[in-house]
Amino acid sequence: MPDPVPDRDLPRRHLDDDPDAFTEVVRVHRHRLWAVAVSMLLGREDAADAVQEAMLSAYPSAQ
Repeated sequence: MPDPVPDRDLPRRHLDDDPDAFTEVVRVHRHRLWAVAVSMLLGREDAADAVQEAMLSAYPSAQ
């Protein structure tokens, strides 16, 4: 497995059209995102929806 990319490099890579950069952000932070969503919402489905919506909203903002 390749060495992880530092978080600070991922936005630049994303803006340079690296198709894997945003996926790496999600992979690295998915557990934290899930933990926050579960702690704030009542059910797992609501938490899953919230995480998905957050990522869908973040993607175009990262461009």
